[in-house]
Amino acid sequence: MGPRGVAYTVLLEPRAVATFCHLVVETEAAVLLLVPETERLGAAGARVLLLVDEAGEPGRDEVGHHLPQLSLPRGTWVPEGVGSLSEQAEARLGARTTVLRHLVDLDGGHVCEAEVHDARWRPPAGSRWVTFHELRDVCGEEWTRQHSAAEAIERWFAEQSGAAPVPPIRPAWERRGWMDEMLAWADPAMVHAGAPRTGRPVPVKGAWSGSAILKLPTAAGDFFLKCGYTRPPGEAALLAALSEGWPDVVPEVVAWEASRNVALMRDFGGTELWGAPVSRWENAARDFGQLQLECSRQLGRWLAMGTEDQRPETLPGNYERLLADRPYLRLDQPRG
Repeated sequence: MGPRGVAYTVLLEPRAVATFCHLVVETEAAVLLLVPETERLGAAGARVLLLVDEAGEPGRDEVGHHLPQLSLPRGTWVPEGVGSLSEQAEARLGARTTVLRHLVDLDGGHVCEAEVHDARWRPPAGSRWVTFHELRDVCGEEWTRQHSAAEAIERWFAEQSGAAPVPPIRPAWERRGWMDEMLAWADPAMVHAGAPRTGRPVPVKGAWSGSAILKLPTAAGDFFLKCGYTRPPGEAALLAALSEGWPDVVPEVVAWEASRNVALMRDFGGTELWGAPVSRWENAARDFGQLQLECSRQLGRWLAMGTEDQRPETLPGNYERLLADRPYLRLDQPRG
């Protein structure tokens, strides 16, 4: 039984690792995937998927079942690797899949939650669904050794079964159904802009609490959908205002919605600055500085939108607020 006496179940997949979350290849970090059985979400007996592989290794049962495993180059930040992870997950599971949430780091690897976007999907042949306790038995000694991962997975099971509430601060893009909801909002806007979507959405960033970005292909070039926290003034509203006033340096905002802080933008073109000559960095800094200077002439507008006032005269008060925010300071905690 899991927390509060709830029984759980999980499904195992086939792939190769010698431990609970370790890749043999030192340049790769293992990413273990939690794929829930959607028919049991919110009810006692929630289950997760295991695939089948060679038996006898740690983290597998006698048949060789274990959690689906993906990989990322070591040092890759998971939120920026969701595109690659989602592609790998689709190849393993045989259905369009996205990596929804990053649960925990462990020994250089990760545990993530996935969402399968196909109501008719059936697991690969040979896989099995297992409960929380069955998964723990499959993992054996690795479950005890990887304590932080075990705790994160147990909390995840409690949420899937309804034994524990989903934290209200969890953003929409880390919840099931968000991508389909966003496509239902973005597709009409793209048609109205004369550029209907021609392919599937590609996750660019996600699986973290800060924001999510989708790339949406069209015959007229890519569009990008970005969703973030709704803290005033909201990035979507700010981007729309900047795009209207400074179209040469800010992407065109085709549609936006304040309540969900979501913006749909055309591809702005150009290339990343990383690895570019210093002269390009200087040009970018010069353009950004000019934008800041011109925006400073409209302070009343930005403050009215809810932008936080951080002018020099407000710094003493902001400093006092920071010192009073004990949870943020993480006193007596690692990296606090």
